[in-house]
Amino acid sequence: MSQHFPRTSTEPTPEDLDEAATLLGDLIHHVETAANALPRTFDVSQTRHELLDMITSLKVRREKLLFNRKYVAARFVRKQAYESESPHALPTFRGYTVDLRLKEFRKPKMKRGEPAGIDFLRFDSVQGDIMLADWLRTPEGARASKEGKVEF
Repeated sequence: MSQHFPRTSTEPTPEDLDEAATLLGDLIHHVETAANALPRTFDVSQTRHELLDMITSLKVRREKLLFNRKYVAARFVRKQAYESESPHALPTFRGYTVDLRLKEFRKPKMKRGEPAGIDFLRFDSVQGDIMLADWLRTPEGARASKEGKVEF
C-alpha cells in the first residue's frame, strides 16, 4: 500500500531530477560535438565541468528528496501505528471519548478554534444511556462488552 503525500508545484519529483540529469548529459555531448567542429582555440572543458557539476548537484538533490520522502512516510506510518495500537488510547464515538473506567463520555468544547472546556455525559444520565446503547452496537463497543469492560 503506497502513501501519497501532497506535492507543491515547486517541488520536483525524483523523475524530474532524473530527466534533468539526462538532458544535461545530452547537452555535454552536444557541446563536445560542437567544440570538435570549432577551431582548437575554443576550450569547452570549463563548460563541460560546469555541466557535470550541475548533474552531480541534481543527483544529490534527488537522493535527498528520496530520503526525505522515506523519512516522512516512516514517521507517518509510526504515528498511525502508535495512534491505532496504543494500549492506553480510549475509544471514541460521535466525537466523544468513551471512558469506561469513569463511566462517562467526554468531548472538548471549542470556541473559535480555542479550547473552551469539556462536555461530560455520564453513562447514568438519559442522554448518556442512549449514547452508550448506540456505542455498544458498534464493533468496538460490542468487543468491550464481551471483554467485560462495560458495567451497568
